[in-house]
Amino acid sequence: MDELEDINAPSVKLQTTLKNLDRMETELDKLQRGAALIGEVQDAAKRSDEAAQSMQESLTQVLKSLNALAVGVEDCVSTIEKVDLPSRLDEIHATVSGIHTTVQQVSLCIEALEKNVKDIIDTRFHYQTLFQRGDFSLNLLNL
Repeated sequence: MDELEDINAPSVKLQTTLKNLDRMETELDKLQRGAALIGEVQDAAKRSDEAAQSMQESLTQVLKSLNALAVGVEDCVSTIEKVDLPSRLDEIHATVSGIHTTVQQVSLCIEALEKNVKDIIDTRFHYQTLFQRGDFSLNLLNL
């Protein structure tokens, strides 16, 4: 039996070594899958970093544009403030009031002129009627 054990011992040892090798292969496969996953995560992290840098560059351009817009708006506000609308509106009001007063005065002059022309026409008509009736005792100086 000792001989059998001696023959069997290397076989048992070989079986144990094979089992250990199988376990090691399984662990090696796990490590390789883990390394592959780590590589994929690193690639994803690299892509995320590139995307973040691209977004940062885009945002930098947007920020520059917004700053330029802000400067333009400040210039516009400054220009509007320099216009001094209240005093300009006061000037326009004074001008419109002056025009209104002038129009009223011209209207009164036209009414007076109209009345004078009517009086002259009435007077001449009256004298013409008297002349046509034969009343020659007219005072020609009143014409």
